[in-house]
Amino acid sequence: VLEETKRAVSIPVIGNGGIMTYEQGQRMMDQTGCDGVMVARGALGRPWVFQPNRDEPSLVFRLRALSRHLDLLELHYNQTICLAKTKNHIAKYCKGITGGAAIRQRIFTMTSFLDLRAYIETVQNESMARQHR
Repeated sequence: VLEETKRAVSIPVIGNGGIMTYEQGQRMMDQTGCDGVMVARGALGRPWVFQPNRDEPSLVFRLRALSRHLDLLELHYNQTICLAKTKNHIAKYCKGITGGAAIRQRIFTMTSFLDLRAYIETVQNESMARQHR
C-alpha cells in the first residue's frame, strides 16, 4: 500500500508501524520508496535507535542516556512529575541488560527525584568501575 501511495502522489510519504531499529526504518524506506519513517515505541527508552549499525548499548551508555533524559524532563516539569515520567520509561532503558530488573524495581520504589538521580549516578559509577577491572 505504501509503495502504491508513493507512486500516486507528489507529496512526501511517511511510513510507520513497528519500526524498532534504524535498519528497519531504512529497509522500509528502501522497499517502499517512502520519504521517511516515524518511530514511536521503538524509541521509548531507546534513543540510540536512530543510530545506524548500533550494537545494544552498555549499562553505562544507557544510564548516561537516561541522565540526559532526566535533564530534559527537568526543563519542563517539576520533580514529582519527572519521577513519574521516569518510571514510565525505566523498563525500556533496563530491558535486556544484566541487573536491569533490580535497577527497575529499585527505581519503582523511589519517592524522590533527587534520590533517583543519586541512585543512577551510583549505579553508573559502579558499572564503570567493574569495566575497568
